[in-house]
Amino acid sequence: MFENFKQIFQQGFVFQGRSSRSQFWKFILFTFLVSIVLLIVNSVIFGPTVTTQFNVKINSAGEQTESLTQLKQYSSGWLGIIFGVVILIPGVAVAWRRMQDTGWPGYMTFLPIAGAAIAFAIFFATSHTVPIDTASVPQGIEVPATMRLPNSALTFFVAWLTAAASLIATIVLLARRSQPGPNKYGPNPHEVPS
Repeated sequence: MFENFKQIFQQGFVFQGRSSRSQFWKFILFTFLVSIVLLIVNSVIFGPTVTTQFNVKINSAGEQTESLTQLKQYSSGWLGIIFGVVILIPGVAVAWRRMQDTGWPGYMTFLPIAGAAIAFAIFFATSHTVPIDTASVPQGIEVPATMRLPNSALTFFVAWLTAAASLIATIVLLARRSQPGPNKYGPNPHEVPS
């Protein structure tokens, strides 16, 4: 696995050619395992991040309710951010090559970003602004004066489904078998000596 990770970093800025399914998924597994280790290390050293969340809900009778919730969040912190920055370009490059290995253009790797943008546009176009009663908020807690809420559960579901569908479609494309023989992006990685 470490050899695979090393090879991906050596090809970190190479977007031409193809990457095998095993090379891509070993990279994902290694990234996941390192993220877990960083989460544990950051949590042991710095502890959880405690945040106060302000919730606004509208019940079926149309009444607006507001509440404060305290959350403890464990994250990989700065260690995770640094790791993410280091693996960003090599990760995009290996996903790009993997997409090309299945016969699809590499830019299809960015399908989830397009799906999220469409979902945000749907949500923004079909939501409304609700004023927040700040009189019930305790001193020292900053809350916005307004919040955007969806007009209906259906539009919110459609926006969410758009983002989820684009992510699932990308994962399915990345999980497909290699296109046999050479394709327009290069020779099959299984048939080329390393």
